[in-house]
Amino acid sequence: GSGACSACRLLAEINEPTSEAIIVLTNVLNDTAADEVVRSWAAAALARLGRMNVLVNYISQLPADIIVSGLAAPYLAFRNDGQFSLLDYRPLEEALGRYPHLADAVAAELAPGRSFCKITPDEAAAARSGLTSPWPFIRRHAEIVLERLEDKL
Repeated sequence: GSGACSACRLLAEINEPTSEAIIVLTNVLNDTAADEVVRSWAAAALARLGRMNVLVNYISQLPADIIVSGLAAPYLAFRNDGQFSLLDYRPLEEALGRYPHLADAVAAELAPGRSFCKITPDEAAAARSGLTSPWPFIRRHAEIVLERLEDKL
């Protein structure tokens, strides 16, 4: 329930990808008896902890909604709560390269109008690399977060 969601969120905000945290989140992710919302939080927390590869390993066994929540999480405003890993589109591009059928659902999660992450000046280079992504929705995300950064500077 909500306690498990809070625990997943807290692990993401602390952003210490210890093996214990990854194991707990992976177990929640794969717990078919758990609520799908809780499993989605676990997916999002894993992605925020830089472990999108763990999600990708289980793509064939998980409902698409859970996977998509995880794949989109590091790029939405949620990632700015607490400590966060620097912007990097490569794990998402690698996941979509292997599972392109998920691209439309991830694109819907990252559509303009959603609350995107706020990037720091340290992340501008990573955002600029997103401008050359083969995925149009990643290019658009990169454009928007860069524009907002420049407005703040």
